[in-house]
Amino acid sequence: MNNCPYKIGDIVKFKPCSCVNASAGFGEELGREVAGPVVQLHEEHRWYRASYETPQGTRYECFKF
Repeated sequence: MNNCPYKIGDIVKFKPCSCVNASAGFGEELGREVAGPVVQLHEEHRWYRASYETPQGTRYECFKF
């Protein structure tokens, strides 16, 4: 089963969930797109995990495919 359009290390661009629903509380950061590598794949359950950097450290977000 190799249906994932990405592989580990691919760079993906996305708007973090905290930016979409305004839960982060950092007005200047809301709505900003970030880019980061795919760090984990789970093909059986059809999701991947990407990381991105913030001034507070590394953050992660998962996406279905």
